[in-house]
Amino acid sequence: MTGTNFKFNFTGTKLRLISTTWWSGSDDIDVIIDGVKVDKISLKGSDIKGPRIMYEKLELSQGEHSVEFINNTKNYLFLYSIDTDGPLSPYQPVETNPNPIDPDPEQPIVPDPQPEQPSGDRAILVVTMTTGLEKEYDLPMSDINAFLNWYDARDAGSGPAKLAINKYSNNKGPFSKRTDYVIFDKILTFEVNEYSTN
Repeated sequence: MTGTNFKFNFTGTKLRLISTTWWSGSDDIDVIIDGVKVDKISLKGSDIKGPRIMYEKLELSQGEHSVEFINNTKNYLFLYSIDTDGPLSPYQPVETNPNPIDPDPEQPIVPDPQPEQPSGDRAILVVTMTTGLEKEYDLPMSDINAFLNWYDARDAGSGPAKLAINKYSNNKGPFSKRTDYVIFDKILTFEVNEYSTN
């Protein structure tokens, strides 16, 4: 319906809209960040079952942002989920930054503290789900080996149906630990890209 919208706040620097396309999807949706219209997107297209990334905004200034998706047509506005690098909160207008991508030139730039760099043998694990959604993890080789052992055991018919993956450096917000659970029968394929920081 025209004017239908959803809105929220989050603290972080990037966000994704996980949605889909369908013949009845809206082809005129405004994206407003911190009170500024920054993009227009469409969810109209081929009938695709399952979620995928339909909108992504990166390199926002660090801090709290208000986000609105406003439908300008009578067609549907689909939503599977919102993916951000920080916690969500109820909508409150944020208009302190006239350009949500570039820092305010009147304000001094304070560098973010550098996180502790991981060391040793590591790998990027990319898991593609049956929905087409990709999950990426930067893990020590011990975690990679645990994933491979779990996958092989489950493929042979033993072991748990899900595996907990520690998200390590993605521990944003007030959480002491963030864990992602991957389900065996939802995995389409995966790849392991090894590297060393020594």
